[in-house]
Amino acid sequence: MRNKLLTIGFLLLSTMAQATDALYKDYFFKTNQKCNDYVIILIGGTDEGTYPHFFKAEAYKSYQYFLNVKGCDKSKIKVVCHNGGALDLDNDGSNDVYGSSNKTNIDNIFNDFKTKMTSNDKLNIVAFAHGGGDYLQLCNFGFTPTYLKSKLALLNYKTANLFLYGCHSGSWIDDLKNPKHTIITCTGRDHYGRMDAMGDRFSTPFLLALSGKMKVKVDENDWAKTITPSNPITANADYNKDGVVSIEEAFVYAKDNAKESKPTFNYKEDIEFMTPRYWSSETPWRFCREHDWGIRTVGYVNSNKEEEAMYLITANGTLGASADVTLSSGKTIRFEKGFKTQKGAHLLAQLFDCEAEKRQNPDELRKKYLTEEEEIAEEVTEESVASIEVAPNPSNGIFIVTLGEAETDITLMDIQGRVLKSYNRVSGNFEIDITDAPNGMYLMVLASDSFKVTRKIVKY
Repeated sequence: MRNKLLTIGFLLLSTMAQATDALYKDYFFKTNQKCNDYVIILIGGTDEGTYPHFFKAEAYKSYQYFLNVKGCDKSKIKVVCHNGGALDLDNDGSNDVYGSSNKTNIDNIFNDFKTKMTSNDKLNIVAFAHGGGDYLQLCNFGFTPTYLKSKLALLNYKTANLFLYGCHSGSWIDDLKNPKHTIITCTGRDHYGRMDAMGDRFSTPFLLALSGKMKVKVDENDWAKTITPSNPITANADYNKDGVVSIEEAFVYAKDNAKESKPTFNYKEDIEFMTPRYWSSETPWRFCREHDWGIRTVGYVNSNKEEEAMYLITANGTLGASADVTLSSGKTIRFEKGFKTQKGAHLLAQLFDCEAEKRQNPDELRKKYLTEEEEIAEEVTEESVASIEVAPNPSNGIFIVTLGEAETDITLMDIQGRVLKSYNRVSGNFEIDITDAPNGMYLMVLASDSFKVTRKIVKY
């Protein structure tokens, strides 16, 4: 009887694996985009006998995103997948797997890219496997941040996106921080990741947000049941409404929509949910808090509340005369048109740098606003003062700041927050000269009696 049950179990697993292989033959809609990025997809796992479909699904999903959505050249996409084997990842009848995810094959890929990449090229690395602190389990190979860092040092590249999907993958961020890197992890330093028939549970909504639409999905109640392309999944993660979904916006969407990326009931006691992490030197804010939401919409009448979101808070309604409310966001606080505060109401809106909060230094909060007025501006954010312009940007070091009539204080800082220059109570068209500064990105903080905003400028 026991042997019969084991046989039935293996047959079921084989059937599920075959169903998954068929499912991922046609995952993303093909776009007309073209890119010259280089891509390395590393799929590990030690459970090939029990969960091969989980790891294969991530290989299909990641490969088709870079090929179909990004428009990358097939010759620049290299895939290694646990113990190897042939996988037709784009349904063209040919094998798309370089080999097993062992050290020899990965070394060979980096050595090959070393001879081809230039300082104008962009690199993307996806790594999906079981993980521990500073460790992902590939095929008989412990993949570590020290190893990856040594391999990246061989390459000549402009920027690199590192997508790390594995338990405790947040521990890699401190080791891989680099001005050229953007790092996404599916969970924090001390938390578990999650996977299912679509691969990593965080990467699915993350790639969905970047692509805008997926052809198929798996029914959450029956993973083998496919919803066909006639009913595609769609997502709109363009939160700043600039017509482009950035990696940071896709991260926020995934954090709010990935299954189990939110606490189930009481987050202070629930330690099993995923805590995705984002790091980039191009952004002055960081996602490092354990308990937060990406996007929140709040409304008020008469209340005393503290509301927080790591990216965007949208507020609506009217704040009554007896209300005392604090809004905290890592990026934007947006007040819908018609939002009002009655006389006597207190509203504190603050944009925080998560690293500053981590050090428990409230003086390092990036922005604070206090409002006790009948009406407030539609949006309090870096993009809220549309009349301020900085041009040309990028430039060789001469920038003209258009301020209008408002007397404004200007502070120029490097990306580490060190003050380079400051100007008090300037207005009109004001020239800033940093031709003596090194090339790179700088932050320009502009503050007046009615606003405080930050602009990024680049000297080349």
